[in-house]
Amino acid sequence: MKKIRKIIGLVFITLLVAGCGGGDDDDNVIAGEDADNNGVWDYLDSYIETTYPGQENENTRKVLVQYAVAQQNFLLAETKEEAIAQARIRTNASACVRCVRDSLGDAIAVKDEFRKTQLNTHARVKRYFENDLKLSGEFFDSPNDDCAVCDFGLNK
Repeated sequence: MKKIRKIIGLVFITLLVAGCGGGDDDDNVIAGEDADNNGVWDYLDSYIETTYPGQENENTRKVLVQYAVAQQNFLLAETKEEAIAQARIRTNASACVRCVRDSLGDAIAVKDEFRKTQLNTHARVKRYFENDLKLSGEFFDSPNDDCAVCDFGLNK
C-alpha cells in the first residue's frame, strides 16, 4: 500500500511540475518581481486584479493579497522553523479567505486556483513540497473567528 501511495504521489508531482507555466521566465526562480513594492509578486497582483475585478470583489482582493504574502513567505522559508512560522501565518490568511467567500467550498476553490497560479515554476513547486514536508507532525489551530485574523478592515 505504501508503494502505491508513493507512486501516486510521484505521478501527482510530475503532472503538477509538467503543468507549470506562465509568470516569471526563469524556471529556477522562487521569488517573483515586485515592481510596485506592495509585497505581492507582480504576476500574482495581475491575477488577483483580473480574476476579481470590481467593487463587489474588493474584500476578496484584500484577502488574496494577505494570502499571497503568506504563501510567498512560506515558499521563501529555508529552515524548518521558518516554514512552521510561515505556515502559522498562512493558516490565518487562509481563515481570512474563508471569512469573505460565500462558502467553505468556494474559499477552498479560490485558494486552489491561486496556488495553481503561484506555483508556476519548477523551483516554486519543489520548494512548496519541500517546505510542506517540514510541517510533518505539526498542528495548526484554526482561529475561532475567521474574520478576526484579517490584516485589514473588511467592507460590509
